[in-house]
Amino acid sequence: MDISKKTPSKEAVENGVWVEWDEETKFLIRSTESKEYTRAMQKHGRKLKGEQAKSISAARRMTMLCIKEAIVIDWKGVTENGKELKCTEENIEKLLAVPELRDFIADSAVEHANFLQDSIEEEAKAVKKK
Repeated sequence: MDISKKTPSKEAVENGVWVEWDEETKFLIRSTESKEYTRAMQKHGRKLKGEQAKSISAARRMTMLCIKEAIVIDWKGVTENGKELKCTEENIEKLLAVPELRDFIADSAVEHANFLQDSIEEEAKAVKKK
């Protein structure tokens, strides 16, 4: 096994990768291994202190704040009532209120394979072919 193929791209971890929801919709997300996500977790963790250990809803609230601030960078193809939504903190909150999308983004941010150099190169080749 070549461990270099299992090492994530630092650039992808920090600057994000595009993940496809469907043919029209894509999200630019950072990894949960990024410095931005770590900072957000530390910041919100200090605010909540022991509250998150006592409450699942507090832990979920902290996670959603961190995803809003550090994971979702941009998107394409997200609409509300037929109107395109810009990627703002307010609109990210709306997006994360949809459980299916929230889970997709959270799962994509922790999916190690999304940030591997080989995966990024394969995606670039696929885009060039289109």
